[in-house]
Amino acid sequence: MGTILGLDIGSRAVKFVQIKESRGKRYLLNFGLKEVPSRVKEGDKAIVETIKGLLREKKIRTKRVTTFLAGPSVTIRCMQVPLMSKAELAEGIGWRVREISPMEPEKTVIDFQILGRIIDKKGQKKLNLLVVVAEKELIAHHLFILKSAGLKPQRITLIPLALAKAFEEKAKNNKAIALINVGTERTDIVVLKGGGVVLIRGISSLGSDSVTRLLAGGLGLGFKETEDLLREEDLMKEGKYTPFFRPALERLRDEIERSFAYYNQQFRTRVEQIILSGEGCQLKNLDKFLSQELGRSVEINNSLQKMNYDNLTLKQRKELSSLQSHFSLGTGLAQKSPGTINLLKPKTKRKGWKALMEMKTSFPSLLILAIVLTYFAIMGRINEIREEAERKASEEAKVVRIEKPKPPEPSLPPEPEPIKIEPIIKEEPLSVTGILLGERRAAAIINGKILRVGDTVEGKTIIAIEKDRVILKKGPEKHILKIREVF
Repeated sequence: MGTILGLDIGSRAVKFVQIKESRGKRYLLNFGLKEVPSRVKEGDKAIVETIKGLLREKKIRTKRVTTFLAGPSVTIRCMQVPLMSKAELAEGIGWRVREISPMEPEKTVIDFQILGRIIDKKGQKKLNLLVVVAEKELIAHHLFILKSAGLKPQRITLIPLALAKAFEEKAKNNKAIALINVGTERTDIVVLKGGGVVLIRGISSLGSDSVTRLLAGGLGLGFKETEDLLREEDLMKEGKYTPFFRPALERLRDEIERSFAYYNQQFRTRVEQIILSGEGCQLKNLDKFLSQELGRSVEINNSLQKMNYDNLTLKQRKELSSLQSHFSLGTGLAQKSPGTINLLKPKTKRKGWKALMEMKTSFPSLLILAIVLTYFAIMGRINEIREEAERKASEEAKVVRIEKPKPPEPSLPPEPEPIKIEPIIKEEPLSVTGILLGERRAAAIINGKILRVGDTVEGKTIIAIEKDRVILKKGPEKHILKIREVF
């Protein structure tokens, strides 16, 4: 089937890695890095021309690529949910878009990946999910750039999954390892344990450029001049420039410590080792600075260490030795299956009740709607049958006690009956199997029927439908129906 390029389109440079996998071995076929000209007015055109120029210089013929999306229009969350099938997850996650992201559901694409199973503080088994919500407009813009460069995107995934794939060999033991990619504009933290991702965190506006800007502002120098100067400055030594760039380094340290503290609280284990990658590795002794401040072993990334270099020239090998930390994302993207998230073909596209009601009345659409409603109706009927059986069993038990009453003890006076106080608001044994919240009007599935505010069920009027319960009223009394599982 051929190779796939792992394409890393950064804010200041375009990078790619090409890998061939054969008989359990990985061969590094090619790699490249080219800076994007700082021509703001040209925008996308400059990026497209940079991609074309880089692939042309490296004599790349394949057009198939895997890339990633990042930025404020991409929301990534780790979420714990009850155990269920993938089909149920795909159906249910769409209902929780507003809890995950403030973006409008109909303008987004949602996808998820199961990271594994965990046991929460109450001892309940749950699924640990990685959920991503991305704006359709951002995806379309990314595709426009790729196709304008003559490329054929196969997958659009996430930075954390690309990092995890690049270093999966490191995570096969049972130690917790943190992958920290310090890019130019953002830092991503991924914790691996037992061969899989357990925690991710992205920190915007914190990267190597943050350090450079602080120093440039303090010295009144240009960005490029300051960047070259900073690469010679030893971060471990106090110097005349230290007061200018130290606040950015301290913020980076604090954010990493905060992430580790959260991991320790959730999983009750300690991060043992840190692997550093990204443009930030060009800062002299950044690894030693973080090791001293965090009290952990820190090493510069070597994601290509176990690759076979037979296809590389001597010149390429020398180039790679000085730039290896830049290619961790490309290395993960160029390999097979860098995670199951693919924003080109997400596993769920559900947007809510409004979208469901506005489906075109074609046969496939009506069939899907019928299946969904039939499922809820069947579940409601099953609950009715179960409750009816329990009620009959309870009545039969009462009849037995009435036919054979126990005679009172002659030596003891009868106990007074307790005073019963009926609450105004009480729990109702009716069955709610689904709650559909739309932008204009909500609906609930009660005993297999779709009802709305104002409708009546068993003499009670629905006065409110909330995300996890339905409130009914009969006379002066209010009744609460709770849903067993909410999405």
